[in-house]
Amino acid sequence: MFPSRRAVKLILLAVPLCALLLIETQSFVIDTEAHWLNNAGYPAAAGNFFNFACSVGSNSDACFWLRLRREVLSKKQVADLSNAASLYSQSCDGGNEADCLTLGTMYEYGVGVATNYAMTAILFSRACDSGDQDGCGDLGILYADGTGVPQDGPRAMTLLTTACSGGSAIGCKGLGDLIVEAQGAGGGYARAATLYYNACNSGDAAACGSLGDLYAEGQGVVQNPYWAATLYSRACNSGDPGGCGSLGAAYAEGFGVNQDFSRAKELYSKACDGGDDDGCSNLDDVLRQEHEDEK
Repeated sequence: MFPSRRAVKLILLAVPLCALLLIETQSFVIDTEAHWLNNAGYPAAAGNFFNFACSVGSNSDACFWLRLRREVLSKKQVADLSNAASLYSQSCDGGNEADCLTLGTMYEYGVGVATNYAMTAILFSRACDSGDQDGCGDLGILYADGTGVPQDGPRAMTLLTTACSGGSAIGCKGLGDLIVEAQGAGGGYARAATLYYNACNSGDAAACGSLGDLYAEGQGVVQNPYWAATLYSRACNSGDPGGCGSLGAAYAEGFGVNQDFSRAKELYSKACDGGDDDGCSNLDDVLRQEHEDEK
């Protein structure tokens, strides 16, 4: 499914209502890999939410409840995701389009609700129509894939261009992917590199990895193994499993870094744990080779 690595806007705030408070701030956005939503106890996400919302809100009550949320998550008392979906649905129906986007993501990945791509498209469209540029970007990706809607390249291009122009890292990353998938059409690889660069610097971890791919291949930029490995490292450290897999391959080949098979194995394992198919495949190859060497 196109694209294989992308960040989606997820704001998982729902936990048992008796324990936690829902605190919103218009300036707060988390861009992360979708599989994080399946692990509500991910400590980095909880920590980032607490630090940002508490400092922006300057509210002692907000800080108290956010600390409580972090403690609950750190103890891996996972939220009732079905209840979360219900709360988001009520909020969405009440006119909070940002929660429509979050609910759409839950339908996309089957978190707390049954997977329903058509519903995802409806909710992303609703968010986009309200002016949420990430919603437009996510909807554009659905049209590019033909997921939940008929595949429509021109429609995808329009939505992603609008989203990117509106400041959505998701939109810029998706637009870059469209260009690369078209083998440089629509502005060439140099344009894709610019889009990935902007998205990467806006916090889209997967875009950093995609820019690394262009440096590795010398597409739209001068080939530079060091920069490719550096960008893969940035993507991996920011939570992109595909970046970890690519960095593992760089270590295995000594591409832009000193060759280190042990490090490559660690990174393949991290990528696989994060859901990256290539990482799993490469890890299997390493383990199979180790087994053969032991004979």
